[in-house]
Amino acid sequence: MEFGSISFLYFFFPFFFIVYYLLKEKWRNIWLIVSSILFVFYGRDSFVIYFCLITGLNYLGLSNLNHLPKNISKKKIIAWLIFSEVLIWFLFIRNIRVEQFAIYPICYMIVLLSNIGTLLDFYKNKRKSPKFWNYMLYISCFSKLLFGPVISYYDMEQEIKKRNINRECIIDGCFQFLRGLFQNVLLLGMLSLLKEELFMIPSSVLATWTLIITTMLQVVLFMMSYSNMSAGLSKMLGFHLKEETNYPLCLIQMKCFFSTWHYSISNFWSQYLKTKFPLLIQMFFFMMLLSICYGFNYSILLWFLFIGVGIVIEECYLLKKKISKKCLMMIHIVWMILSFSLFVQPDVLDTWRHLFDRTIWNEQIWYLLSAYFFVLFVSICIVFKFGKKLNQILKRIPWYSMIRMILYVICLWLTLIAFISGLNHSI
Repeated sequence: MEFGSISFLYFFFPFFFIVYYLLKEKWRNIWLIVSSILFVFYGRDSFVIYFCLITGLNYLGLSNLNHLPKNISKKKIIAWLIFSEVLIWFLFIRNIRVEQFAIYPICYMIVLLSNIGTLLDFYKNKRKSPKFWNYMLYISCFSKLLFGPVISYYDMEQEIKKRNINRECIIDGCFQFLRGLFQNVLLLGMLSLLKEELFMIPSSVLATWTLIITTMLQVVLFMMSYSNMSAGLSKMLGFHLKEETNYPLCLIQMKCFFSTWHYSISNFWSQYLKTKFPLLIQMFFFMMLLSICYGFNYSILLWFLFIGVGIVIEECYLLKKKISKKCLMMIHIVWMILSFSLFVQPDVLDTWRHLFDRTIWNEQIWYLLSAYFFVLFVSICIVFKFGKKLNQILKRIPWYSMIRMILYVICLWLTLIAFISGLNHSI
C-alpha cells in the first residue's frame, strides 16, 4: 500500500485516524501497531516475510545482549547479527529490478538501516533493551515505513511512550500531507503525460532540454512528495520527525546534495560508517549505498557518480577561484540538469547530441509548452523554494489562515479530479 493509492486514501486513512483520535492515550499505541501491521501485510508478499525476519532477529538480539555471559563478546554477536540482516536483505533485494525510482526498494533499505542503527546505538551508548510492543511500534509505524527517516529506536523512545497530540499538530500535519499528495498525484501525473508526448514529437534543442527538465522535476517531486506525506502523517500521529528530502537542488555547495536528498541515510553514514578513507573514496561508497537503495539501478549509480564528479570539480577547482554564491548556485543547477539526462533514454550520447541540434524548435514543442506551462511553472516553484518564500510572505497577512485553507482546498479538489480521471504517474 502506498500513500497515494486509492486503498490508502479512501479506506485506511479515514478509518485509522477516526479510531486513533477517539481512543484513549493508553490504547493508541496498540491500535497503531495493529494498523501498521495490516499496512505491511497489504504490501508485497516478499516484503512481509522480509520485515518479519529482520525485525524478529533484531529484537531477539536486543533483548538478550544484556544477559550474555561475560566470556561471550557482545561486539561479535552484534557483528554476526548485522551480517545476518544484510544477508537477508541481499537475498530479498537482489531480484528487484526497477527502471527508474520506485518506493519499495527504499522500504527494504529503511527497515534494514533502522534495525542496524538501533543495534549500534544500543552497543555504543549502553542502552537498555526495549520492550517488545514499543519496538514493534517503532519498526512498523506506517508513517515512516515507506520513506523513513532512518533513526534509532532510542531517538523515538520518549514519543513512543508518551506524545502530545494537539490541534495545531494535526492541522499542520494534515496540510503537509495534502501538499505531498498534490505533488505526488497531480503534478507527477501531469509531468508523466508531458514526458510521453515529448517522446512522440520530432527531436529539437528545445524539446530535448524540456524533456531533461521534466525528468528532473519528476524525480525531485517524487522524493519531496513522499517526504512531505511521511512527515505530515507522523505529525498527525504525534511524532516530530524531520523531512527526509529538503530542496536538494537549492545548494550553495554541491557536497551538501546527499544530506538534503536523504538526510537520515547521510546521517547514518556519518555517524556509524564514516571511515578514515579519503573523501572521494567515502563518497563513492556512499553513492553505491544510495544506488542499492533503489534496487541495483545502474542509471541511478551513474547519476550519483556524475554528481560525485561535480563535487570533486567544485572542491578542487571552483571553491579555490572564489566564485560568488549566486554564480556557484547557477553552476550547480546546470550540472544537476545535465545529470538528469542519464534518465531520459538508454542512449545518453544521443540525448546529449540533441542538446545542441541544428533544429532549435518546432511547432509541436511550442504547443506542448503552452499546454503544460502552468504545471511546469508550479513544479519549478515547488522544487526551487519559490513556494516556500511565497508562504513566508503570506504569513504576514492577517487573514493568512483563511488564504491557506482556500489554497489547500483547491489542491485537494484538483487531486480528487486527478484520482477520478485515473491519472497515474511513472518516472
